[in-house]
Amino acid sequence: MTVHVDGRYVGQRRPLRILAQDEVERIHQASLDVLADTGVMFHSQRALDVLEAHGASVDRETTVARIPAATVDEALKTLPVHFTLGGRTSEFDLPIDGEHAYLTSDGCATFVREADGTVRPSVKQDVYEAARVVDGLPNLSATSALVSAQDTPEESRVLHEFDACMRASRKHSIVVSIKDATEAKPLVRMAEAVAGGAAELKARPTFSIILCTVSPLHQERFGMELAFELADAGIPMMLYPMPILGATAPVTPAGTAVVNNTEILAAITAVQLACPGARIIHAGGPTALFMRTGPTSPTSPRRCSCAPRKRRWRSSTACRQASAGAAPSPSSRRRSRPTRTRSAWCSSWPPARTSSSAPASSTARSRCRSRSW
Repeated sequence: MTVHVDGRYVGQRRPLRILAQDEVERIHQASLDVLADTGVMFHSQRALDVLEAHGASVDRETTVARIPAATVDEALKTLPVHFTLGGRTSEFDLPIDGEHAYLTSDGCATFVREADGTVRPSVKQDVYEAARVVDGLPNLSATSALVSAQDTPEESRVLHEFDACMRASRKHSIVVSIKDATEAKPLVRMAEAVAGGAAELKARPTFSIILCTVSPLHQERFGMELAFELADAGIPMMLYPMPILGATAPVTPAGTAVVNNTEILAAITAVQLACPGARIIHAGGPTALFMRTGPTSPTSPRRCSCAPRKRRWRSSTACRQASAGAAPSPSSRRRSRPTRTRSAWCSSWPPARTSSSAPASSTARSRCRSRSW
């Protein structure tokens, strides 16, 4: 029998180093400083009780917990390094060991477009059929509800979606639309029935969840209570902050990395102290605010290009003047933003003089590159 994980083996790879090790340590140390000095808001009394019992300073009125570095270190010691995401059948088990890489489906859309172009609300049968497709794709290792079961009651919708995924796919299921602990209890009972019992589910958890924090520096009540409930059952959790550069986080990538890491460390600390050995994956989906019009650009290449550039933005008027070899007028200097329809930036000013036969305006024009918005 062919085991799916054999095709996902990558071995010990040279890690992609975007930051030097000392820069990584600076971000981690800054995260510890934020936890200890600023703190994080926990809207869960159980989380506050656990943190206070382990040395955190808790303000019950503001629900802010300031967590010392020693408390964080204590929690990290019980964090498991390796564990397994169980498939509905064992040939699709996924070891989380640093030597395998996986692609999964994702979604939970609420509408479906038919082949003739008509659009309708998604239903449970769509969840089932999408999971069948994922089951048949050898490059995908886990499934999730690609669409939502809009034809089922809202209070039990996540259960119907999990039921459809389990029936249609032999692969591990990632649950993305669970809201609170009241949904977690029946979901765990369903998973125990699939796995064969509570002990079997802990050994090979057939589903995991994505648990979002709230930026900046909030842990909402239902999410934390959900985390405690699932940690007790041995269900893995992917902690997924989504800070927005320039909106819910600093505008710099390094500052946003601190916010992202701080929120994850805060959640890990609370969950590990309450449920030592809880299986948690460090993740996150930071993106940037497009300052011109206000939207963000998640899941697109442009999100990577939204970081501030070390260049001086000038209006189209300034660039026309640069092309003509003239200094920018005072009015164009005051315009620090691009124009609404077309803009350009100048990498340097004034244009360098050249002894070549090319006119100065050509040299200036080469430094002024236009960009559409």
